[in-house]
Amino acid sequence: MKIFVTGSTGFVGSHLCRRLLELNHEVYGLVRNKKKLDNEQLNIKPIIGSLSYKNENTWLNQLPKDLDIIIHVAGIVHSFNKQDFININTKATEQLISDFKNNSPKSKLIFISSLAAAGPGVKSETDPLTPVSAYGESKKQAELLLPKNMNITIIRPPMVIGPSDPAILDIFKMVKSKIILTAGKEAKYNKYSFVCVFDLVEAIINSLDKETNVTEDFFIAHENIVSFEQIIKTISNVMDKKVIYLAVPIRLLKFVANILCKLPFDFRLTPDKINELIEPSWVCKNGKSLSKLKMKYKWNLKETIEVTYQDYKKRNWI
Repeated sequence: MKIFVTGSTGFVGSHLCRRLLELNHEVYGLVRNKKKLDNEQLNIKPIIGSLSYKNENTWLNQLPKDLDIIIHVAGIVHSFNKQDFININTKATEQLISDFKNNSPKSKLIFISSLAAAGPGVKSETDPLTPVSAYGESKKQAELLLPKNMNITIIRPPMVIGPSDPAILDIFKMVKSKIILTAGKEAKYNKYSFVCVFDLVEAIINSLDKETNVTEDFFIAHENIVSFEQIIKTISNVMDKKVIYLAVPIRLLKFVANILCKLPFDFRLTPDKINELIEPSWVCKNGKSLSKLKMKYKWNLKETIEVTYQDYKKRNWI
């Protein structure tokens, strides 16, 4: 099939493109930085450009008219500016859909959303979307913009872990320092669903041939629910480190985050991210993915952490 992937050089996008190429698909990828494409050694057909949220995406002229699948992976997960989430995650998605409805109206769309759009608690696909962060709200609004009478699949992963992941790298670095900072005293007991990036990619692959005339959504998650403490213990065992926990008061965390937002650097600790960190449960049910996408989750937490750590060492990230 002819498949176009946005965010093709990002964490999930690069793994997805490699797997699609292994399966002999013809893969086109939206690329902002050609150097990053070379670094990732992705043998895709690059479409040079970036997502627009104001005007038509002119780079569409580089794509064939007979695309089979559009997989929209691109987006931002952290920013100090709430408008960035709306512009990139919501408005740019709306513009992308509008452009492809005109240029490739028969193409299937797979939209990579997030558990953050559904919100905290224990979620299934029938539950209302109740995000608690600007990031989650932007993903929710993007989902609501999707046409209801087209062949569209929404994939909502929870915490995604795997090689080249820049987010959980921060947790590995904390383990390396032997001091684990938590958002309050109870945060070590917070519950999470997770998915290995390799399983997430397989879920996307399994949805390629799923034909539907309506928008259908899926949570993609391993059946094991883990606590933050379990994640730390698994990483510390793999790295052979002993750690201590230091609970940081929520008010202090928010104060620090508000200071950081005034500095000219890119920090992952933002006021918006704290809204997610303080929630005691980010869990989703995977039953629908098991029955309708025939998913078999092969990567447990220990195996996922081990392969991620080996990748970090090869990249000299840790």
